[in-house]
Amino acid sequence: MTALITPERLRRPRQARPVRTSLALLGASLIVTIGGALIVDVIAPESDPVLRRLPVVLALLLMSVVVARRIGWREIAAGGPSTWRSLGLLVAPTVVALVPLAWGWQPENGTLAALTVGYLATGIYEELWYRGIMLRAALPLGPVRAAALTAVLFGAAHLANVAFGANIAVTLAQAVGATAGGFGYAILRQRTNAVWALAALHFASDLLLHTTGLHGAAMWIVLVGHDVALFAIGLLAIRGLRRQPEPRLAP
Repeated sequence: MTALITPERLRRPRQARPVRTSLALLGASLIVTIGGALIVDVIAPESDPVLRRLPVVLALLLMSVVVARRIGWREIAAGGPSTWRSLGLLVAPTVVALVPLAWGWQPENGTLAALTVGYLATGIYEELWYRGIMLRAALPLGPVRAAALTAVLFGAAHLANVAFGANIAVTLAQAVGATAGGFGYAILRQRTNAVWALAALHFASDLLLHTTGLHGAAMWIVLVGHDVALFAIGLLAIRGLRRQPEPRLAP
């Protein structure tokens, strides 16, 4: 598996096998996630659910940063602001991310720090890994097919939440929602070349969903609406995507 995700292979996406490489990247993330969950269960079986996830998320973040640095930040659309473009496309996703504030900011002081660190790490890891590294590997399939493949694999990765004791039905719903939202983010990544901006949006969206007065049925309505909106934004952005020049490949 590790041979499929070496930086040398990922620097030459035309010569790589995009589907196999993308699956290998998914496999690596699942190994860390499930393995980490099992270790936490052994070391601290009675710990707070939020704190149990934190070391695993930090391990995933470390993995994504190490691989991203070896590939090259610009190669995965994680360069500085000078490399960004069409940032106006992020206005609508920003509005969608801020919707939970309509229910008021009501953080619990006891968990706010852990939630902030955990969701910041999650936002950076998932955007680097899925919209940066994996999407880059999948681009030989074409921009829309690459977005669709990485979105499906991003959704599948959420099935690992069962390892943390999550309800199976809820987890399946999360996987479907993540697939829809992941497609929108994958298209926006290609249009904007701004993985860091997407990571910030991802972080804000997750944090606000869990630190506002949003609960019960309203929570589900907002969650579904959020994913549907991102999917729709991605569909609307496809036309412009096809007019974008092909990303430069590293020699």
